[in-house]
Amino acid sequence: MNTTNSNCITCNAHQVKDDTREWEITPDGRVWPCCFFANAWDKRRNNNDNETKRLMEDKVIWNLLQTDPEWNSLNTHELDDIVNHKVFWTHIWYTGWESDNPPPICLKECSNNKAQLNIKKHNNRGGENGLETREYVR
Repeated sequence: MNTTNSNCITCNAHQVKDDTREWEITPDGRVWPCCFFANAWDKRRNNNDNETKRLMEDKVIWNLLQTDPEWNSLNTHELDDIVNHKVFWTHIWYTGWESDNPPPICLKECSNNKAQLNIKKHNNRGGENGLETREYVR
């Protein structure tokens, strides 16, 4: 384990106090762990978008999308099955964040200093706009 990565991610979608996670659902029915992944997915046709580039740089997610393109689609799977997918509880969760290869989106958007800035922006906007947010207790 790389100690320089240990505890460097502050996930705004994980409510530590009551141990819940929030989920983003895109208009096409894709379930993502947060708005950053959802935005990267929604902008995937724009090759110049930095969020999308980080999604494509994430070998775990990108390989999953290549081998099982519908893995997180509500059009083909139940919500409980999607949010219990291994990738959400290993790669995009504490095990992945503390690994030698954390998700690029998490590292870029939710490293400790960046996460605090995003929380301030979120609070100033008055919360989430546009995407449906759901909480799920595991």
